[in-house]
Amino acid sequence: MPSFTLPEVVAAVQKAAQAWGIERLAVELGMRPSSLYNALNPRADRSVVKLGLEQAMQIMEITGDTTALELMAARLGLVTRELDSRVPDRATTPEELMDDMTEQGRLAAMMRDGAPMEDVERQAQALIDEIHQTVTRYRMDLEAGKIR
Repeated sequence: MPSFTLPEVVAAVQKAAQAWGIERLAVELGMRPSSLYNALNPRADRSVVKLGLEQAMQIMEITGDTTALELMAARLGLVTRELDSRVPDRATTPEELMDDMTEQGRLAAMMRDGAPMEDVERQAQALIDEIHQTVTRYRMDLEAGKIR
């Protein structure tokens, strides 16, 4: 498991805030820009100033940048994914199953060809997302009486 430090998480929130605009973000958070700058400084004395979890969450919600959350998840051995990844993108269960096979074939080819682990993990997650879509589509079809 990669080792991420808290300063890297703070730096990820800082980058998101800077891209959005610190002064504009400070107004939305109801704080002074100087206070936000201090909270986002990854080299700040953490015994004096800290980026709070609520602040970090608000910044991620406002900016839409979840890199900090992804770093924290990785540190815990987890991955993040969007909730709508379970929404079927095909009209029938058999069509969803075909998507599963396509993604599984891509994963197998990547492993056969010695692709970098990061790429293999990304493809594995795509396959998992496709399988979730298939199960959701099956449930929908079953409940609609399309499958006996």
